[in-house]
Amino acid sequence: IEYTVTVYGIYGDVVDTWTAFYGDEITLADLFTKEDMDAMLADNGDYYTFDAWMYDGAAMADDTVITVSDDVEIEGAFTAMDAKLIFKANGAKFANGSDTYEVALKYDDIITADMYPTVPEYEGHSFKAWSVDLVGQPMDELEKEITITWTKNSYNVKFVNGLTGEEISSVTAEYGTAVTAPALPVAEGYSF
Repeated sequence: IEYTVTVYGIYGDVVDTWTAFYGDEITLADLFTKEDMDAMLADNGDYYTFDAWMYDGAAMADDTVITVSDDVEIEGAFTAMDAKLIFKANGAKFANGSDTYEVALKYDDIITADMYPTVPEYEGHSFKAWSVDLVGQPMDELEKEITITWTKNSYNVKFVNGLTGEEISSVTAEYGTAVTAPALPVAEGYSF
């Protein structure tokens, strides 16, 4: 009776298949040369480390013998590498007292909204947006930076005659912008 031996790689993709017969005894060395195995592992990305070949829920040694009595499935077990999101406050400070906030995760983890830090207060500024919204996307690099973008607040500055309460002039200016005062009013019997 013929059976199929199937080897799966990092994403569950079929790496290779062979035909075996009932009662055949096979090992990894029967299936792959060292060069074949190295080539398969190299194709599985730079962001995973290879742990072992798995058969029937157990890690296989090179000399593990499988006696064929049904279709055989061998799966590569891989561990995603550590990754991190680095949030930058762009002039403000996060609750941790720093201008950066890091979140540890694994390569290919899905980025969630709760990974984003609370937007800090920043005097004279309003939160505009994060430089990129990655929520719902997989972590596809080992490190990503996300920066807060701010909008400077605008303020209406009024110059008022202190004697009469009349507005002399007004100007709208962004936070931190120097404002030039109007000419001083003249009031008989008073000095400024």
